Amino acid sequence: MLVRQTMGGKLSKIDIHLVTTYVSLGFAQAIAAVLPAAAGLFGLSGRTLWAVASGPAALLLAAVFAHIQRERSKLTTERKAPLVVLAFALQWLAILVLAANAVIPAMQGVGPHAAAVTLSLGTAMWAFVRRIASLGGDTQSEDWDLKRG
Repeated sequence: MLVRQTMGGKLSKIDIHLVTTYVSLGFAQAIAAVLPAAAGLFGLSGRTLWAVASGPAALLLAAVFAHIQRERSKLTTERKAPLVVLAFALQWLAILVLAANAVIPAMQGVGPHAAAVTLSLGTAMWAFVRRIASLGGDTQSEDWDLKRG
């Protein structure tokens, strides 16, 4: 938003969508990251800890990401570019790993939880950097190309 306003433009619907996307996903990722420590403070361990930490993390990230995709589809009917599809797939993979960590005893542990949260955060960071790099246009209609993220 600051970049847009510094460049002399006003905020578009896409600007608002992008801000809410990155802020809401960031908050969900932060909550997912602290859930194991919070569960541990209540004396939970083993399977119970990962069911309590990874299950809600998966549900929260899935709800936020589904909302993001729904809102994005309201802004454009254009096909997603391959890198956008990859970013979306990586987010859903992270959610799937969290869900599996919550319910599959053979894989439960800190590793899958940390890997999933890191994958989600890394993917969002990559998409954000790609999005900022799209600000090269001289007019508002030339930037924020939804094919880029």
